[in-house]
Amino acid sequence: MEFTAEEKALIIQTLSQRKQWLEKKLTDAPNAASEEMNRQLGRVLAKFTAEEHKVETGPQSRKDVRILLVDDDEPSAKMLATQLEGLDFDNTTLAHDGQSAIKLLYDTPLPFHLVLCDWNMPIKNGLEVHEAMEASERYVHTPFVMSTSVTQATLIREAIDRGINDYLAKPISEQALKRKLKRFFPQLF
Repeated sequence: MEFTAEEKALIIQTLSQRKQWLEKKLTDAPNAASEEMNRQLGRVLAKFTAEEHKVETGPQSRKDVRILLVDDDEPSAKMLATQLEGLDFDNTTLAHDGQSAIKLLYDTPLPFHLVLCDWNMPIKNGLEVHEAMEASERYVHTPFVMSTSVTQATLIREAIDRGINDYLAKPISEQALKRKLKRFFPQLF
């Protein structure tokens, strides 16, 4: 089950309070059942605390980075996926339109660490995918990089003002891709 950061914080706070209450009660009248309950509660609290820490640390290797690649142009998508694999980022999920991407954002059990999304696509465009991503608390810290043939500075500035983290101009060179990945995952370079 996936919890938001806010839900995890509330669970940790509640479990900590319950554990403190039980510890206080145990000093008054200890017995085997209440001690076992206290141990179990401690294990659950430790698990949530460990998961919270794990979420904050992020991926430990390039192969752990979950990338959602969204592009309606299959040759472009395959080329970008190949470039990612060449850099050892091979945990890539592909969507061929914005609507499929939005479905994947919400239906995938583990959230993506990075979204690389084409701007101009049928059904839903890249900005609409970004808006849907922003609506989910699970993607608060997930970078969104727009891959685009749009080169008008005003349009790119508008997209960045709307929360896009960065963009890659098509055709995407491996060096430009590597620079962006290094920016978002410096610990992996």
